[in-house]
Amino acid sequence: MTPAEFQSFIAHTRVLGSRPGLSRIRALLTALGNPQEGLHIVHITGTNGKGSCAAAVYAGLLASGLAAGAFMSPEIFRVNERISAAGEDISTAEFCAAADEVLPHWQALEAAGDPPTEFELFVALALVHFRRRGITHAVMEVGMGGRGDATNVFSVTEVCVLTPISLDHSAFLGSTVTAVAEEKCGILRPGCTVVTPADQHPEALAVIRQKAEELACRLVLPDPMMAANVVFCPQRTEFDFDGHRIVIPFGGDFQRQNGVIAAAALTEFAKRCGFDVKTALSGIKNARLTGRFSRISEHPEIYADAGHNPAAADALLQAVKRHLSDRPLYVVMGMYRDKDYPVCIRRMAEVCTAFYAVQSDNPRALSADAVAEEARSVCPEVYVLPDPGQGLRAAVTAAKKSGGRVLLCGSFGHISRALEGLL
Repeated sequence: MTPAEFQSFIAHTRVLGSRPGLSRIRALLTALGNPQEGLHIVHITGTNGKGSCAAAVYAGLLASGLAAGAFMSPEIFRVNERISAAGEDISTAEFCAAADEVLPHWQALEAAGDPPTEFELFVALALVHFRRRGITHAVMEVGMGGRGDATNVFSVTEVCVLTPISLDHSAFLGSTVTAVAEEKCGILRPGCTVVTPADQHPEALAVIRQKAEELACRLVLPDPMMAANVVFCPQRTEFDFDGHRIVIPFGGDFQRQNGVIAAAALTEFAKRCGFDVKTALSGIKNARLTGRFSRISEHPEIYADAGHNPAAADALLQAVKRHLSDRPLYVVMGMYRDKDYPVCIRRMAEVCTAFYAVQSDNPRALSADAVAEEARSVCPEVYVLPDPGQGLRAAVTAAKKSGGRVLLCGSFGHISRALEGLL
């Protein structure tokens, strides 16, 4: 398969949209010889923070010298970011080779009338790639929910992580925190270790406790408030926890919680898999992830954050007030219309010097005019520039003139398109 043929294949699956359920991915993996079996797994779900936790755990496994892989989504720059083995993003050639292995079985399911979706395809490609690269330990980040997510295909999982849970994807997961938590607890397996923060939402924690007890799981509740000697910087967060100095190379107050969860997950995984926990925890400092309060440019300073639900917006607001409040701030933002966008937009619009409303070409995208309408309720200077790249360039120009900063935020698709236009 050529790179062009691979892109065509992906585009063909994209139109299928999102269809939760495990029948298609299980049929595809069975046809592929079940590449998921035999892997030692850390499975991570939650509403916010799961990407940062996954990146941190993966970095720890690599530092321990394990043959480790990671599946995370969505990407910012290239789809290759979704799959990593031994510290290397999958290459286009490796993507094509894995797709050659998957394609005949995908086509057979298509002919039977129930083809796997784009996300299901990427899960299969990741597991095939792990098998090809001899990966033994893997970090799998859930795409949405848990019970019906395509990553939920493992018969045995050592550690299941549930990051902070709040309302999101209500059309699929339910309209209460309890309902969302029940869906996310679908990744739990009998006898696994469950890691979730002590300050988890009370309704979610009640569900997690019940499910863990039903499945005879060990429940670990690390408390972020027990982190001591905390240092918050725009590009890293440091603290002492459980006798170790943890350095997570991401900014934002919320990274203390993510770092504590990741440290606990690595500690529990080390107990079950027999690697050195001290080495693993020191490796967290090597984690890499774009789009979580990341500084992507220095002149001018440009930050990107893909928080796109109210809880994530509140966390980003705290980071902005701590790190970006001393100079003019120019916000470039686009949202998907199936999110709770009014809250997210207003949070960012209320702390900026000027707001640039943009719109990606994703069918789910909220119009730039609608974004601007929400922003104008709290910000007097709002510009409508539907093309994300154009909006970012305009904000960069303004920041250079004033000596200010740019914050690119909202849904992943808008950040990706804006950076394409700049870079």
